[in-house]
Amino acid sequence: APNIKPENGQIREANSFLLEALLKTEACEVTRLHRVVDDLESTIKVLNEALEADALLISGGVSVGDSDFVKPALKELGVKEIFWRVKIKPGKPLFFGQLGDTKVFGLPGNPASTFVLFEELVRPYLRKCLGHYQLEVPRRSAKITEDFDETSERLQLLRAHWYQKNGDDWVRPITPQGSFSIASIAKANSLIHVPEGSQPLRSGQSVRVRPLAHRFALFG
Repeated sequence: APNIKPENGQIREANSFLLEALLKTEACEVTRLHRVVDDLESTIKVLNEALEADALLISGGVSVGDSDFVKPALKELGVKEIFWRVKIKPGKPLFFGQLGDTKVFGLPGNPASTFVLFEELVRPYLRKCLGHYQLEVPRRSAKITEDFDETSERLQLLRAHWYQKNGDDWVRPITPQGSFSIASIAKANSLIHVPEGSQPLRSGQSVRVRPLAHRFALFG
């Protein structure tokens, strides 16, 4: 609950609420399952029930730590791995698989990573399944309002605020950009696409931006 302070070793559970809200923007019927303790048997039990859905979204437990049991549980249940990991920041540890007609997305546990990968990969898939012609909002050019010095060998998707002023499109990266930042999700209305291996960005430089559909009702 929001008014209860987490104890040592605990964090606030936000991702299920985040994903439910995002799914409802596509008129999806959402069934939320309870949290799973970090052991293989419990993970198998919950995922076995969840695999009855058309699409299964899992948050957390998909990396390679000692307490990450999602991948071995899915393997035990016969889910075919289609790919594992993507060159996107934030959001590298992404699992995608299939069992029968059910598609499985294993999303990272950090909120910003979950949000970015939903917008970049999950939403277009859902829209295709729902029969929509337009799968994503087209990217557009905008001028960045400030320097951004961080470089990466992965595609960076920066949470940002896009706006128009005097006939020009501008976009401001939201800080902090850490994958833990829930506040950056609430403030973002767009994603800046910074290709892998790019040089540092300078204020006034043109960048590629994708407005977030649920912020602007951009889908017909």
